[in-house]
Amino acid sequence: MFKLEKILRYNFNNKSLLFLALTHSSYSNINNEKLEFLGDSILNTCITSILFNKFKNESEGFLSKFRSYLVRREKLYNISKKINLYNFLFLGNSEIKNSGNLKISILSSTLEALFGAIYIDSDFNTINNIIYKLYKFDINNFNIKYNIKDFKTLLQENLQKMKYFLPKYEIYKIYKLKNFQIFKIKCIFVEKNIITYGMAEKIKVAEQIAARFMLKLFKFI
Repeated sequence: MFKLEKILRYNFNNKSLLFLALTHSSYSNINNEKLEFLGDSILNTCITSILFNKFKNESEGFLSKFRSYLVRREKLYNISKKINLYNFLFLGNSEIKNSGNLKISILSSTLEALFGAIYIDSDFNTINNIIYKLYKFDINNFNIKYNIKDFKTLLQENLQKMKYFLPKYEIYKIYKLKNFQIFKIKCIFVEKNIITYGMAEKIKVAEQIAARFMLKLFKFI
């Protein structure tokens, strides 16, 4: 757990809170579910405050859409992977056998629990700063003119402007685990014969990830 504190650049005063935040219900009846409930509210409050102060001239609709984009489960999952959260979970044997440390649902909910634990262990300013650091790249590199459209739509619009055919999406591989499966989807830019990939538990989410990589490849975002 020391390594996780180092990654977060935050040292818990109460180490038992950190342990609790990382404890899944499959491991113990005393688990992180209540911290997850708190962390969900803390995350929404912090993101709301950050966006309100950073985008002072934007509409309520814009702020609401941007917040929804940032707090969605897939974004939490991506952040949890960046901080290697999957290495620190306390899971029951059933979840360990089923690769529970890689599940979107478990990682995203554990990250929220971690936010709740940090808030209890410190104060609002501390957790607000930590959340901002974790989201800083997404917030500062977001292109406002796209107005939070989904990545598949953005890619389609940009390729149409350039008079190219629409991209194709195909299932490249399915990784089957005991209680769930992960889809690897490829996004194909036909004329240039360029392929990008996305992986997720749901095909639609994997397509969005693949489209995002294609957008980044051509510097559309």
